[in-house]
Amino acid sequence: MVLSLYFIKLGGSLPIRTVYGLGLVTFIFLAVSQRSLFDFAKNNIVIGVALMLALMGCVATLAGVGSVDDAVNYVIKWIVQPLIIMCLAYQVAYCLGPIKVFKVVLVVYGFTFFIALLQGVEISAAWELKYLFNSFQDIGKEARALDEIEFDSSGGRFDDGARARGLSWSSVHLAYQACLAIGFVFLSHVDPRYQPLRLGKPLTILVLLLAFAAVLLSGTRSALLGVFALPLLYWLLVARSKLLTLAIISVVLVGVIYVLPIAQDTLNLRVLQAQDSSATMRLPLYLFGLELVADQPWGYGWIDQSTSYAQQYWERYKHMDGAESIFLRGLHNYLLNVLWVYGVFGFLTIACLFWYMRVSFGIWFLVALVPYFVNSLFHNGGIFYGGNYIWVFIGIAKYLKDQRRVFQYKRVELNHAVSV
Repeated sequence: MVLSLYFIKLGGSLPIRTVYGLGLVTFIFLAVSQRSLFDFAKNNIVIGVALMLALMGCVATLAGVGSVDDAVNYVIKWIVQPLIIMCLAYQVAYCLGPIKVFKVVLVVYGFTFFIALLQGVEISAAWELKYLFNSFQDIGKEARALDEIEFDSSGGRFDDGARARGLSWSSVHLAYQACLAIGFVFLSHVDPRYQPLRLGKPLTILVLLLAFAAVLLSGTRSALLGVFALPLLYWLLVARSKLLTLAIISVVLVGVIYVLPIAQDTLNLRVLQAQDSSATMRLPLYLFGLELVADQPWGYGWIDQSTSYAQQYWERYKHMDGAESIFLRGLHNYLLNVLWVYGVFGFLTIACLFWYMRVSFGIWFLVALVPYFVNSLFHNGGIFYGGNYIWVFIGIAKYLKDQRRVFQYKRVELNHAVSV
């Protein structure tokens, strides 16, 4: 978990966390429990989805600008690595119990949330710790430029306009992690099937407060939108009177619209602002992405970048605010990114994965993903698109589902024996 969150860029072309994770999976299989790996693979639709996406991604990459080495590299990072994380979570839950895996995840998450809180209140040591962690990693020129912008090295003071990142790779990654923590703590309390993950009340409150603070201080507006959407969707699903609930939600939204300008003037938080360049660039990016997908619906693969086509389409978007973003940014939308890489058939394959999760893990599992998914609609990350944090939770969910199936099977056998 530490490697996956704090040292995401540690290693060369093959991340160290992938090698380490594969080593742990192999060790548990050989020395602890062989059955855990067999049970993981049994009736696991995710493996089939991963293989299909690997095939589609390779075909699109090799048909485009990518090489065989590029395709293999991305298969390892975006297809194999999620399966390793999911499998390892399943195996450890099998050997030690799901609550221990869940607690370890929340401890690692909670520490980065706490560091983000310190960064948010201008404790320079918290930023220096993050930059120390970066010094061990190949973080790239873009992230180093961001460091220079957000930290005044001459005075050693945190810039008020910076977005807290904790020890996570970026503020957006921090927000993804906070969304998952909030979502799955919520899940453990609303769905009896996930009661084994339920924490004590003090710990639950602490995790939720730290995660919500991380969302605010990360400045990630889409994550805040997703967090607020979670209870609204819950109330809508459980309410007896849907019409009354919709009316209440509408009143709340009107109140938010009224209060937001006041909050913007009072609080210096990026998460409450809606008029900066990051917000205005979204519309041209989305229209640009839709046009690219329409022109090549079978996908562009892992290597090709949408920015490569910006000049070709510039005349259609140059009149729009933030249009220059098509030269500089990825598409910043999970659905468009899936279509971009894997094409329409890959998109449908991932839609089948969500249906599988609905059937196997329950509707509340998908509801718990709402903050994560809403955040992914405005950023470059998600399931089988570089968003690997979620796979621990999917591994735990599959383990709990398999345990319920075993329990039901044994109960049927017992009833049969009693009746005979």
